[in-house]
Amino acid sequence: MWPVSQRPPFLRVRATVNAYKIEDLLTLYKFSKETEKTDKEDGDDSSLKEGKQPTIKYKECEDDRQKKLAPASFVRLPIKKYRYWYKNVPVKRKPFVKPADLGFTGTENSVTDITLKRMHNRTNAMQIKHFFAGNLNVATKKTEVRQVTESGQVETSFDFAWTNPSNIHQLQEALITYACCLHPLYPTDPTGLILFRVLITYKWLMYVSEGSRAKIIIAFIQDVLRQNASRAVNKEVVLSFDEQMKAMKALLTVNGIRPDIPIGDIKSATAAAAPAGRSVDRSRPKGRSMDKRQAAFKTKAGTTIGVCFGFNDSGSRPCTNPPFGDGCKRPDGQIFAHVCNVYLPAQDKHCLGKHPRKQHR
Repeated sequence: MWPVSQRPPFLRVRATVNAYKIEDLLTLYKFSKETEKTDKEDGDDSSLKEGKQPTIKYKECEDDRQKKLAPASFVRLPIKKYRYWYKNVPVKRKPFVKPADLGFTGTENSVTDITLKRMHNRTNAMQIKHFFAGNLNVATKKTEVRQVTESGQVETSFDFAWTNPSNIHQLQEALITYACCLHPLYPTDPTGLILFRVLITYKWLMYVSEGSRAKIIIAFIQDVLRQNASRAVNKEVVLSFDEQMKAMKALLTVNGIRPDIPIGDIKSATAAAAPAGRSVDRSRPKGRSMDKRQAAFKTKAGTTIGVCFGFNDSGSRPCTNPPFGDGCKRPDGQIFAHVCNVYLPAQDKHCLGKHPRKQHR
């Protein structure tokens, strides 16, 4: 009925089995079969029935976060919604101790000790510049900071001469550094992950001009971290995904950019985000801006590219794309030539001279 090989080790000895009543053995057998069934369901992806989280009682023990680690350290995060339990997350970590294995996440030599110390207190409003690798030597550079108080008085203090990331690649590196530093200190804080999700949802604002793109992302991150620091004072939960999305939409609106979530490729995202009544892509013709057929320019490398309409526009809105060689390059990577697009009927071709349309002779 119950093969010896399938029994618990203590029931594989005849003398032990004979010491039990038959009712007790049947109960143990039934419990064993139920456990096997549960284990089988846990390993079966087709069975999505959730179990009930048991209440676990731990023995009293010591924990120094190094060699002595309490078993409770390795349980999953609370399964209730964040707002119910986040008030229990400590506001400060004492004493100041640097995470010993930042190299495990590739974060070693990416952040200063000054930043790590400030992160030990959740009420400190961190900024993305604090996680920029270009500030590793900031401890040697101090600057005077003047602030006007609510009473109108000017207060002078000293801070380090931090510099902000200047492009998207540097911003992405700084943000992943922030997430990697936050995790060992406050593993219950998902702010870094949510920031990434919001920025990915908005495609890292690829449809925004290069001059404004980094500034808006920096302002968004700083707004989120500032609000979270303010909430930590009252032991409130950090901003959720929906709240961060709301902050991003408000920021885009203030900067005159439509806050709609971009859908599809970058071209449709650019059109969706453009302010009403304003042309975003000045590289493409509108209406009868091109004669007969669209102009094309053959480069020295032998490739054929389009001609920039913005360069040839005689109105008040010329090409706004970043310069690239003898032409320009759109945010989606498409290149256009800055040459004349006047069509010459007698020759059945376009001028393609190195001058705008209005200077054609």
